[in-house]
Amino acid sequence: MSKVIRLTESDLIRVINKAISEQKKFQYFDEVVQFDSQEKAKEFIKELKLELDRPYLDRFEGWDKKRKMRKPTLEEIINSVRQVIDKYENM
Repeated sequence: MSKVIRLTESDLIRVINKAISEQKKFQYFDEVVQFDSQEKAKEFIKELKLELDRPYLDRFEGWDKKRKMRKPTLEEIINSVRQVIDKYENM
């Protein structure tokens, strides 16, 4: 069931101005593209940091021994960075 609400002109202007101020304003197409690319760059940097900070499990001798976390090798770092770059290149 819909409800009818009566607004004064000043209430209506206030609601419209609030809605307009909350929206992101883009005057030109270039600004939209630049904003979108900046957001993707932020996501890329965030994922890259996560990959670089991620520890690796050390090899273990048997199933009964505990695994230790170790620092990744250079090859593992390069491979993980390549994976993130490939993901964003294919977008």
